[in-house]
Amino acid sequence: MSRISSLDGLRGWFLITMTLSHLVLRQQHWVSKVHFRHVMFVESAQGFIFISGLLFGMVQFRRLEAKGLPFVWRSSVRRAMILWATTVSLTFALMICRDVLPFGVEAFRNWLGTAGVHDPTRAAAILTLAFQPTFLDILPQYILYLLAAPAFLVLIRKGWWPVAAAMTAIWWMVSQLGLMLPVSRAVNRFFATSDGQGLRMAFDPMGWQLLFMAGTIFGALWVRGDITPDRLFPKDRAWAVAAAAILLFFAPLRIATANGWLDGDTISSFVMMEKRADFGPVYLLNFIAAAWLIGWLLFRGGEMRSPTLNMVARLFQKLVAIRPIVCLGRHSLLTYVWHVLLIYTLHYFDRAVIPLEGAPSNYAIALLFVLLFIPALVSEQMKSRPLPAPAPA
Repeated sequence: MSRISSLDGLRGWFLITMTLSHLVLRQQHWVSKVHFRHVMFVESAQGFIFISGLLFGMVQFRRLEAKGLPFVWRSSVRRAMILWATTVSLTFALMICRDVLPFGVEAFRNWLGTAGVHDPTRAAAILTLAFQPTFLDILPQYILYLLAAPAFLVLIRKGWWPVAAAMTAIWWMVSQLGLMLPVSRAVNRFFATSDGQGLRMAFDPMGWQLLFMAGTIFGALWVRGDITPDRLFPKDRAWAVAAAAILLFFAPLRIATANGWLDGDTISSFVMMEKRADFGPVYLLNFIAAAWLIGWLLFRGGEMRSPTLNMVARLFQKLVAIRPIVCLGRHSLLTYVWHVLLIYTLHYFDRAVIPLEGAPSNYAIALLFVLLFIPALVSEQMKSRPLPAPAPA
């Protein structure tokens, strides 16, 4: 299986686990607890954004070498405009449904606010992507990354990848130090409406850009040949043990913080390093360890003398090679938009129609995951369909 297909398979699994983490029912369902985020400071969105950046770096750097910067720039801008139109249209559509459907405002108060689309301030916030509905917050930051990433590719092409790495590290530190808080407060006041919400986003793009830009740098260097699998994933198991040790150290802390078991003084110090919205140092360290360990298992695990490692590696390789999952990752942004619609529909049905409990909730969630694959599979089928032969003269 090709590297691109393997990465698409990983991204497909991240879309599935992301959908799992977005299930919000009146009564918490057991399936939402089947997620690795409950035992480590690593989440599906992090892997999704990193792999998206990695694929962007690999694909667009080849295009940069073959077709030049103008082609890559136009491609990125065109993709960003499509995502902007999709995000804005979907946001307006969701808010119209909120206002039209019975009990819609009550069902989506915490996800969409209460200000109507007729409010010019709220409309302006939507158009500028300052107001981001719940679960629709990856696409706006993705747009920013698409517009900035071509400049990184130019630096890498010139051999200045350390400068690109320094820039993304500086932006990440700006987020950690809160240097943009005065700007965000001003934007929030400018767009504030009757519901008290102005600037609304779950993630600080200055912090989370580290994932996409790091992926872009790695992907471009991989294509250049500066990074090779042999150098990145050595056979020595010491690196794997070190990565596992980091994850094992943080696992009890993840469980303790989730259940409120840490004392006040400890948690007050810990949260300054954790800061999920800013992709804080705790999340960064855990992600590096988990990402490297997964890569090592996929590339090196099968070569080890340990039967357990070989079994785990083969399992990973089979999971990322499942064709429907690969298809899901190949059409990731389409699937992401579709998953938002499914999650909102399920949430409304549970809140405003009939509470989903017991067996009905199992059927509803099973149906949701079946429907999740439909747009990607249909799109793949349409792409593989041969073009009709031209009519004879």
